[in-house]
Amino acid sequence: MADPLGGLDLRIDPWGIEQGGEVTIDAEAVDGDAHEVDLDVEVEAASWAALRPVAGVLPESVCFVDGVRRIDLRVMRVVRDSLGIARVGYGGFGSFAVGAVEVLGDPRKASFHSEEVGRCLVVGGGDEVPDVVLSEGALSVIYLGEASEQNEPTTPQVRLHRRMRLAEERFGRALADALPMGQRLVVMDGPLSFEDKVKGLAVGAVKRLHELYVPREKQVVLEALGPGERTPMFHIGGRYPRYSWFLRLSATGPHEPPWSGLMRMEVHDAIGREASKRLADLTASALPVFAPSRAADPRAPQNLLPIGALEMHLRRALGDATLLRRQLESLVRSRRAEERRG
Repeated sequence: MADPLGGLDLRIDPWGIEQGGEVTIDAEAVDGDAHEVDLDVEVEAASWAALRPVAGVLPESVCFVDGVRRIDLRVMRVVRDSLGIARVGYGGFGSFAVGAVEVLGDPRKASFHSEEVGRCLVVGGGDEVPDVVLSEGALSVIYLGEASEQNEPTTPQVRLHRRMRLAEERFGRALADALPMGQRLVVMDGPLSFEDKVKGLAVGAVKRLHELYVPREKQVVLEALGPGERTPMFHIGGRYPRYSWFLRLSATGPHEPPWSGLMRMEVHDAIGREASKRLADLTASALPVFAPSRAADPRAPQNLLPIGALEMHLRRALGDATLLRRQLESLVRSRRAEERRG
């Protein structure tokens, strides 16, 4: 019988279709040439192999920090020059929420720590943008105005994401600095973008693999990792110098790509090599416990159970999307009606 796939070696991306791909590696950047990468950190590059750390003792507090964002209404500002020619500025009303979920002792028990909600109106084109107060009955929110020199359809999402990431950094730094070193581990969902080190322990957990950093001949080590195993640490230079490592959260199915189930971790290099190694061992032994099954989450296993619960909690904190959209649309229509009457 003829092969209906014509000999193609196809694999199924295990993440849900609406979530995008689990692995979005740039084929032109898989060698790590664009970064200052040093493999000779924990072991010599020639001796790279999977490491299985001995299970360590979790700190008494483990906090997972994440944020969610949403465009509540897309808008365009039209400005006409002296000749009546229109210039368009792309904009949007957006909301974000940042928070933490804390695990104390028992991995099966967690509680939401706190949260912060922010809203902004971003308009491209560089012109001044006022704050907008939306008040209707019990609903009262303020969208902070932000003008952007950039003027692309994606400008509102980019600026909203930037605000959310800054809030995540403040949140994570405050949590890590609140307790003495070793008493709390803070897991930041996404890259760790701290300019300088924090007093406590904070690691970045990168779910989606955009780059592998290590050269092709070492990528077989990534593919061979078993659940709970990690690669040796490597150092990434640049604006945010950091130690990094890959760990596998769950087994890869025969129909899945070889990098499925992997997560890349990173930590600020200012905490030192030995402290980074202890964190690498700790994450490899502890985080697989929090990995959801493929059936439970469309971004499993990388969207760790506390993170998934936190995202649901934060989306509720954003408020009703339909109600906000209707109120914003009404506000824009009323303003236009007043301008026509004037």
